Amino acid sequence: MLETDIGRVLSVRAQQLGLPASSRFVIGCLDQYAGAIGTGTLSPGRVCETTGTVLSAVRCAGEMRDDVSAGVFQGPGFAPDRFFQMNFSSTAANLLQWYRDQLPGKPSFDALTALAASANDDVIIEPADANGSIAGSFRQVKRAHTPGQVVRGIMRCVAGALADQISNLCGANRPAEIHSAGGAARNDLSLQIKA
Repeated sequence: MLETDIGRVLSVRAQQLGLPASSRFVIGCLDQYAGAIGTGTLSPGRVCETTGTVLSAVRCAGEMRDDVSAGVFQGPGFAPDRFFQMNFSSTAANLLQWYRDQLPGKPSFDALTALAASANDDVIIEPADANGSIAGSFRQVKRAHTPGQVVRGIMRCVAGALADQISNLCGANRPAEIHSAGGAARNDLSLQIKA
């Protein structure tokens, strides 16, 4: 975008936000917003998710809303008529990273996924407490549970957190598809469980 185009967009954005047109903006981009643009989440109603250190869902909107759910952040988007709504969860790939780091030899994520693919759903992993120890998410894991069961439980827990985020962002107007970004987007089993 040319510098004059950016100036025009910022001037319009300032007026939409009730600020003087002469307001100065420092331009930057949160990585989840950049991921939304990169996944093609460019028209109102489209949604993407990023599963990394945190889980984030981003929805493109055509306007700022006054009635967003608690925990939903919103802000200006890449064009005067585009806005992003986003929420975060501490229930994310950090659970898998923590669990893997507890295992002897720290198996690869691919090896753990292979074990999870044939495991049952007997393990409940609890959502991460943003203010507590990540170990608390694993209270229900017993010695008899296999790594595959635990990893599958982690994937199911993250999928549940994503479902909550989509409900907060979209209400009854759920998107037909959700684009995925981040390291977990390369994991077919995790994507299937999320779907």
